[in-house]
Amino acid sequence: MHFGPIRARILLAFAALMSTSLILAACGADPTATPVPPTATPTPAPAMEEKPDPTPTPVPPTPTPEPEPQVLKLGFTVPQSGSYARWGRLVSAMQCAIDEVHASGDLGTTTIELLPEDSKADQAEGVSGLRKLATVNDAPVVMTIFTGIGLAQKPVASELEVVLFSSGIQNPMFAYDSPWVFRNALNTTLNADALIRWLDDYAGGSGEDLNGLRFAYIKEEGNDSIDLQVDRLHVLAGALGFEIVAEETFQKDDVSFDTQITKIKAAEPDVVQLMSLGKEMGLIINTMAQQGLEPKYTISGGGAEGNTELIDVAGAAANGLVYSAPGQFDKEADARAPRFIDCYAGKEGNDPDTYATHFYDGTLVIAEALKLGADATSSESMRDHIAQVDEIVGLAGLWVFDEGGDAWAPPGIGHVVNGEFVNLVPQIEPYRDIQ
Repeated sequence: MHFGPIRARILLAFAALMSTSLILAACGADPTATPVPPTATPTPAPAMEEKPDPTPTPVPPTPTPEPEPQVLKLGFTVPQSGSYARWGRLVSAMQCAIDEVHASGDLGTTTIELLPEDSKADQAEGVSGLRKLATVNDAPVVMTIFTGIGLAQKPVASELEVVLFSSGIQNPMFAYDSPWVFRNALNTTLNADALIRWLDDYAGGSGEDLNGLRFAYIKEEGNDSIDLQVDRLHVLAGALGFEIVAEETFQKDDVSFDTQITKIKAAEPDVVQLMSLGKEMGLIINTMAQQGLEPKYTISGGGAEGNTELIDVAGAAANGLVYSAPGQFDKEADARAPRFIDCYAGKEGNDPDTYATHFYDGTLVIAEALKLGADATSSESMRDHIAQVDEIVGLAGLWVFDEGGDAWAPPGIGHVVNGEFVNLVPQIEPYRDIQ
């Protein structure tokens, strides 16, 4: 077919237009078209959190572990045989205190086991007993009695690093110079003060005139405690005007005193003081009776009370003897007192004396250290906790410890009546102004 020139140009233009439309369709949308906003993708809703159960199941608490039971092995070197065997009664006093503490429940699971060792009132036996208790029995604390024995034990206790404690050693320097040594007891020098004060203020109802009073004594040799009393006696004589007219000595376990009593009788004393701790005192009293020595006053500084051998040996001749001893305790003022008396009497067959009371109180000091948290198996811990005990109320009253580990109380005065030890003055003041 043949088209004319005009029609041919129209067809070509149309063909060109169609070609362009096809090309645009192939390349994309019309750039001049009104844009259509994209469809927004919806944001997913947040996941719902699980709310905690308002009443959660309780978790049982972890139980507090029970403390391991501990045993304090408490040693005690004390005569249990020989002429001083009667002092073994102090074991019963300490055991009564231990029973009281156990019954109170204050120690929890801790208990105290008392381990007595017979010292035979001998220094060498006392030292070997201390070594055995510390190294064989593993006792971190050892109680003791008698000045000579305690002073011999003192350096050994420091060497072994074991606590040494006494409720009966009257030497006021015993506890000093060693962190391992403690004491609650009468000061021996105060025995002299107490006896002279009694003569001065109480004897005969209104006291004796000390000026010119004739005084004699017989003492056991080798006893440091007694020697301190003698030294104090001379000081008081110089200050108060009485005269010491005879001074005699003997050895422990002596049985004959005729020579000494003959010399004392010749001096014509008004007062005779017996310085002994054992049965020797009874033998001396018998010798005085046999020789007709009858002073106005027969007195004893610290060794009479509780000395049943004295009564057994001297019998009625011992009646009237005036003695100093640790201060008396008030049996009505402390609820523990009747329990102690019953406990002690059940073991010994008689009431406790003041020495027994002091050892009861000393045991309470040891128990107090345990209450303060001491490790019962450690001597160092026991030492440190005993040192923390500032004061304690015992049956004998208030004990106040100084920085040297020493506590003391004034002595009392008693006398022998029908073979019994009877209190005269519960506590008596020393001559504090005489040095």
